[in-house]
Amino acid sequence: MNTLNSSQKVFEFNQSPPSFRTTYAKKLLNVAAYTWVVTAVIGQLFFALYVTVEFLFSGIKGNFSEWNNQLPTGFVPGDTLINLALILHMYLAVGILIAGGLQLWPRLRNNHPMWHRWIGRFYITAVILTACGGLILTWGDDGGVGDPTQHIGITGNAILILVFATLAGFTAYKKQFHQHRWWALRLYLVVNGVWFFRIGLSLWLMIHQEPVGFDPETFTGPTLSVISFASYLFPLFILELYRLVQLYGQTTMQYLATTTMVLLTLATLAGSISAAMIIWLPEM
Repeated sequence: MNTLNSSQKVFEFNQSPPSFRTTYAKKLLNVAAYTWVVTAVIGQLFFALYVTVEFLFSGIKGNFSEWNNQLPTGFVPGDTLINLALILHMYLAVGILIAGGLQLWPRLRNNHPMWHRWIGRFYITAVILTACGGLILTWGDDGGVGDPTQHIGITGNAILILVFATLAGFTAYKKQFHQHRWWALRLYLVVNGVWFFRIGLSLWLMIHQEPVGFDPETFTGPTLSVISFASYLFPLFILELYRLVQLYGQTTMQYLATTTMVLLTLATLAGSISAAMIIWLPEM
């Protein structure tokens, strides 16, 4: 029962809509969504561990040139702006991944609101800086990795991060907490676009057992172009469907949504394991 209540607190957007009544189907959907979040947060923490081991430790020692062994566009001699953007991007990434998971924890938000507020302030500030740094890295002197279509997809992701961060911060400042939670969840999803990209691509490789639809040497192709947009637009689409089903869906729709969330949880788990085996563990 505690799990049911916790999941409701994380995902409920409006406490008491006029024609809404709590049903078992709704509670089951909340549990399915909560399970997906737990699965995602664990995967993101493993991603944070990878970034820490591969980048932060060597950076602390001043060996930034080692980053070039893992990154397609690493340290560029003499390019101060690109290098600063890269350092900012990598060092804030770990804090963002951890803070995002903490902000979804109902006990922290309900029992320790001061911590929730300060972590939220850090999160919003950090994602704004990281989004700006990402734009610099994407459109820098060498154009970044990938083709222009991917660059546009990454730019769209960064723009949504800036917009949602502003709205999440503004609604929190105005104490419009229902609206704030909605924008904060949107922000959480688009901020993790880079993680969704990696687990999505890894799942694609696991299914096909070879690079299908892209050239791994140039890192270009239709598969990568699609994932560049889907990595943040698809999660937003699912979140909006979830909200509508929670508010207005009949019992049958809620059961269908629960089934969808279970499938998405399995896909997220498979993608996270694939990313760990293909990308992260071999480099650690």
